[in-house]
Amino acid sequence: MAALHATINGEDPVLLVLAADHLIKDNQAYRNAITKAEKLADQGELISFGIVPDQPHTGYGYIKAGEQAGDGFEVAQFVEKPALETAKEYVDSGCYYWNSGMFMFKPSRYLEELAKYNPEMLDVCKRAIDTERPDLDFIRVDHDIFVTCPDDSIDSGARFQVKRITVKPGEKLSVQMHHHRAKHWIVVSGSANVTSNEETQLVTENESVYIPIGAVHALENPGKIPLELIEVQSGAYLGEGDIVRFSDRYGRVAK
Repeated sequence: MAALHATINGEDPVLLVLAADHLIKDNQAYRNAITKAEKLADQGELISFGIVPDQPHTGYGYIKAGEQAGDGFEVAQFVEKPALETAKEYVDSGCYYWNSGMFMFKPSRYLEELAKYNPEMLDVCKRAIDTERPDLDFIRVDHDIFVTCPDDSIDSGARFQVKRITVKPGEKLSVQMHHHRAKHWIVVSGSANVTSNEETQLVTENESVYIPIGAVHALENPGKIPLELIEVQSGAYLGEGDIVRFSDRYGRVAK
């Protein structure tokens, strides 16, 4: 709603999205992080703020840092609240941050992603905000429309993870299925035999294929050169626990 309201007059300001109950003791570090993030957000990036963990904690979600990107890092993975042993591994690795639940982005970029991954929410909010009216320091919207909006948040809603995958000629990835994520495979070079449920298709360079949630799928390189592809995952949970393997030549099927 705030993103839609911010763009009513054709403006596109950077938004800083905060919870109401954070305790921030180092104000200067906080300001420095916002200043760095604003530069990236102004370039169209979607920013999530991570906190350096000082102990393994099972009550927080974690963000795995990927490649350096300006003053920040690409997000390699979002992980929901882990078990204690896993949390210890995360802290020891130095690659994981607590997920603060704070975000920064241009409303246009956020709404663009929302249109892809939760169009129902966007539609309801658009209809509700068309009725907005000022009430002292508040903005009121149509109650009957707004209560039909899906109950979800950035922090617990769709997550995104991007991987670059190389498959050698003649090799095949495991036959698997996911309960909480969908996949989008984009072939960079080579060719791929992609099976999704009962359908198999050949996907070649600059082509892509979508694997919906719940589809039993597999990927094979039938060619003579390495298959290079980008895998974009989206869903509420992207951890290893959401991988159900049916057959795997590397012995990773659960007994």
